[in-house]
Amino acid sequence: SQVFADFKDFSGAGPNFRTAGGEAFLDASSIGAQGRTLYDVTKPVSSASPDGAGVWVSPDYPTPSTPCKIRVLGMAPGASLYGFKINGINGPVQVPYASSIVQAIQYAVQVDHVDVLSESLGIGAYPDNASNPISLANDAAVAAGVTVVASSGDGGNMGRLITPASDQNVITVGATTQFRSYQQLNLNGFEFGKGGYVSNNISALSSSGPSQSANRNVDVVAGGDKGWALCSPDVHMYAACTDNLNRPSRLQLANGTSESAPLVAGEAALVIQAYRSTHGGTTPSPELVRRIIMSTATDLGNTGNEQGAGLIDSYRAVRAALSIQDGAGHPAPQGDSILVNPGTPSGSLSATGIPNAPETFRVQVTNVGASSQNVRLSANVMEKPFNHTAFALTLSPSTAPTSHVLGYGLSAYVQQAFTVPAGSQRLDAAIAFDTLKNPSGYVALVLIDPAGRFAAYSNPEGIGSGYGHVDVSLPRPGVWKAFIFTPKVQANLPEHILSYSGTVHLDVALSRFTTVLDAGTSVLQPGQTASIPITLHTPAVPGDVTEKVLVTSQGVGSTAPANVVAIPVTLRTLIPIEPVAGATFGGMLTGGNGRFPGTNEAAQVFPYQFDVPPGKHDLALSLAIRDNHYNLEGILVDPRGQQLNMQGTVTGIDPVTGNPTKLTNALQFYQSDPAAGRWEFMLILVRNIPGQQTTLPFRAKISFNSVNVRAPNLPNDAHVTLQSHATLKVPVKVTNTGNTTKAFFVDPRLNKFTTFRYAPFNLTIPLTATEHSPVFYVPPQTTDFSVGAMALAPTVPISLEIFNANGVVGGAPGQTAGASLASSSPYVEGTPFRDTKTGNYAAQATVSAPEVAPGLWVAEVGQVGPYNDRGAALTSGNVFATIRVAQFDPAIGSDTGDYYTYHLGLAQAYSPLVLDPGQSGTIHLAITPNAAPGTLVAGRLYVDTISTSLIPGQGQFAVTGSGDELVALPYTYTVGAGP
Repeated sequence: SQVFADFKDFSGAGPNFRTAGGEAFLDASSIGAQGRTLYDVTKPVSSASPDGAGVWVSPDYPTPSTPCKIRVLGMAPGASLYGFKINGINGPVQVPYASSIVQAIQYAVQVDHVDVLSESLGIGAYPDNASNPISLANDAAVAAGVTVVASSGDGGNMGRLITPASDQNVITVGATTQFRSYQQLNLNGFEFGKGGYVSNNISALSSSGPSQSANRNVDVVAGGDKGWALCSPDVHMYAACTDNLNRPSRLQLANGTSESAPLVAGEAALVIQAYRSTHGGTTPSPELVRRIIMSTATDLGNTGNEQGAGLIDSYRAVRAALSIQDGAGHPAPQGDSILVNPGTPSGSLSATGIPNAPETFRVQVTNVGASSQNVRLSANVMEKPFNHTAFALTLSPSTAPTSHVLGYGLSAYVQQAFTVPAGSQRLDAAIAFDTLKNPSGYVALVLIDPAGRFAAYSNPEGIGSGYGHVDVSLPRPGVWKAFIFTPKVQANLPEHILSYSGTVHLDVALSRFTTVLDAGTSVLQPGQTASIPITLHTPAVPGDVTEKVLVTSQGVGSTAPANVVAIPVTLRTLIPIEPVAGATFGGMLTGGNGRFPGTNEAAQVFPYQFDVPPGKHDLALSLAIRDNHYNLEGILVDPRGQQLNMQGTVTGIDPVTGNPTKLTNALQFYQSDPAAGRWEFMLILVRNIPGQQTTLPFRAKISFNSVNVRAPNLPNDAHVTLQSHATLKVPVKVTNTGNTTKAFFVDPRLNKFTTFRYAPFNLTIPLTATEHSPVFYVPPQTTDFSVGAMALAPTVPISLEIFNANGVVGGAPGQTAGASLASSSPYVEGTPFRDTKTGNYAAQATVSAPEVAPGLWVAEVGQVGPYNDRGAALTSGNVFATIRVAQFDPAIGSDTGDYYTYHLGLAQAYSPLVLDPGQSGTIHLAITPNAAPGTLVAGRLYVDTISTSLIPGQGQFAVTGSGDELVALPYTYTVGAGP
């Protein structure tokens, strides 16, 4: 039957504009493919392909001697699908605006009245405070009764959840391995084994929790590495629908959590249908749908942050939905399921506290099955490795043995055997390879178990990652083999991956789980609910630990295997602050999977929180590592969620590509007069590592009142009189007490606020390929930042969004290099309205805070969909912006100038005082009062640094766009009569 009931374009390109299409076909197939056709995926190159399967193998790659015929069947083949295209021509980098996604969500809920939203997409925000437009739209959809399912992301297992997966109201889905397709095609090094495979481990590409806010983990996992999907052979319309010879095909082989999420969305549809059938047509709430899906999942023996509740079991979920007794119905129970309610909106358990603090939770367990159940609650946590082995291997494409690896061509490889002892419950293997000498080198890792079965593949998502990681639950004891391979020559693949030659470090670690809680066993009769209290403890050191509460159920008197459901737990320990001594903390850098930078995904994220006592004069945070080749970014976030300071280790960039040319090994943050309350510090590893080691520790220190800035003759008394138009010279002595070189300048402000208006932008809506979005620099001490946009045609509704873009390394105009990471937070959707004077459509976006996040802000303007076949017709528009800011004092000049007045076009000069760590220098002020005699002048002299420079001739930015406010020195005087 017809699958799609509606299809709308919100990208502006129009529904019939050529696109890759692979993502859409993968998502739709995972939900609604009906399995009507058999396809043979093992035809050799010379064979015709009458079934349209395409050519996926060649004589170079051994394949089964008999045909391998498959059919593609979705999770809910009877569902009606509604497709919403959000990725099109909205800007020079071809990524969707948040407003496009918001419009699609709104249309799906309010016009098409969908039951489930499946979102295989992600936008990184640092900090991720769940107030971005996509999260707010999804929250509204859930409040309207719609179940929302989101992919966790394809960035690897290093705390990488991004929007919308980090939203506590959505069902967040990670990916498991499903290696049958690997066997069918001898794919990705499958030939290194003897045949057979071990699936249902967490895929190396699957993003994991905890989220930055610590209350989110992956909820469940489903197949995502890799599966077949239907496609269209019309490559003129859908460019991704090609086989391994780049010829048109009705099939595609794809992977990622983008497959996993729609599988769970299909399961949600089945749950809703089943519940309605026994509850008088009532639709279950999204919260109940989530509980059913998580409560019927199967624990995989992995960590809670990676697997959530475990692998979905749609059959058990449907039986549970049929059996629930509540206010909507009392059907006869069936099956043996239990329903777990952790009592939190997110479906996970989380707490933040001081070291070793007890945290008590109450978990409700309901027997929705047909027989009495023994129910036991326990909790476990993964220990530090009890067995660790490191190898240094040499991979030489010119001398190493070779094998034809489907997807990479003729590949050179090296192998290493290692032993897994009995009793091991988790195997972690990581590789690191030198990207300083081989920046485009591509290296992959495969594990073969003692039975010769294919067990793990590192699945790199980009070139030159310098790192790869896999893990296997309940590894088989015996001798394992690691195969590390690289293309022997440059491969004809995206990014033009290159062969790697040099040392590869291989680390193998084996771990066990420790039981940290046993709450005992309860007997639950059918329909009975028990509320069971449990107490866990925060970790002894600052940071996060992920645990699992295991709910084990078994029929009374039954000898069948028990069912085990996991509840993911995140316990975060605050950095313990001593009022005088401050604090120290640290962690371990590893790496990522090379995920391409357009997703704004980091390789690794470390969120820390700490409480600042009241009355502190200044806050300093320093961090250091021993290797000066890591691209790190740190973000200091105030108690109101504004990221006031972002620093990076990049100290030089290529003005053409925007890529780093020089890095340091330390970060130093300062903040004057820090607000009392809970601050957050995030350390971000940006994409690749140099690959000299698989792990690298970092250490950090927080201190107070450590700034050394003195201006002894700065007037600060109303009784001090300075003659009008006479100059008082004031030396400001500065010592760099930090661990990095800093560029110091002074920023004098009066104790009053003024409105500053930026020059307006004229642009095309939507942007053409030669334009770039308006960028505004917001200085510190800004309380309101407001952006407005207006279309110059009265018939064109528009959208507007603004976001902080600190951290983007600038390249050519309109382009953003992927070597750094944008904060993208705060992220605000504008309010649309119609101008009463012109009748034209407009929108307004405003950010207000005691201090708005300073630095670079981007405004993106689009039209409002859905669009017809012609797409968005180009129109002209204006963008204008204002700030409410502490007024710059024109009576004070200095030999450094003020970066902010220079950047805003209010001054002509800027020449900072550059000091190395421990070095001192003097900034020379000149105070020349110009107010009327008798005027009382009061203000604050800020001593700042900046991590931004302009690229000559381009007007683009470099490094992070942020900096320090070290100290605010008050000054006061009365203007006297002139000479």
